[in-house]
Parts: sequence; structure tokens; C-alpha cells
Amino acid sequence: MGYPNLLRRYLSSVIDVALILGLFVLSTRTPLIRVGDGSLPLALLPILVLLYEPIFVRYGCTLGQLVMSIRVRTFPGVARVPVWRGMARNLAKYALGWLSFMLLPMQRQRRALHDLFAKTVVLEASATAAQPAL
Repeated sequence: MGYPNLLRRYLSSVIDVALILGLFVLSTRTPLIRVGDGSLPLALLPILVLLYEPIFVRYGCTLGQLVMSIRVRTFPGVARVPVWRGMARNLAKYALGWLSFMLLPMQRQRRALHDLFAKTVVLEASATAAQPAL
């Protein structure tokens, strides 16, 4: 199995953050979701940040992962990650920030601290192509 390097994982995250921020900016500009004082778009940001990656990882992959040809799977077993585990992974990633990636070069499977915490692994997309969708 192939494990992506730090640069590809970082670029995947950059693409995803750009998408989330773009969706947030669009939500603040559209008159379709204005409610009262306009605070609804502001409430969307934490929801997008917390749920985007766990939901997309569960049912496929995020845009950044698609572009970088990487996938997040459970470890061991390489099954699709349940939403609750994806949320735990996300919270650990945001809480630890760049420190989470310090362990990555020392691990054979290139697992970051948030991957260890959530019992996940990031793989090359070609390594997961034969896995059945759950």
C-alpha cells in the first residue's frame, strides 16, 4: 500500500479549506439564506468546518483528497471511516494543528497524531480502489 507524503496531505487540506471558506463567503453574499439579522451564514461556518470532512470521507472523499488522489480509511482494516470517527479525527487535527504532523515522517504508514488518535490511515487512492463501498 502507498502512503502519501506530507506535501500532498497538506495540499489536500489547503484545497478543502479554500472550498470551505469559499462556501462561507458565498453564504454571506446570497440573499437566499438571510434570516433576521443575517447571523445564519455566520452559524454555517462551524458546521461546515466540523462536518465537511467527516461526511465526505465517509461517503467518498473530499475535493482536496480527490485532487491529490488520497483517501482516509480505518486502521487496521482500510474500511471507510464512520462519521463519528471522522469528527474525532477532525477535532484532534484542529486541536493539535501542525504539531499533529510532526510524527508523520517517523511512521512507516505516515500516520499523523490525529490519525493515531482516530485509528485512521491516509492511503493512495489506487490502494483503496479495490475496497468495496460500505
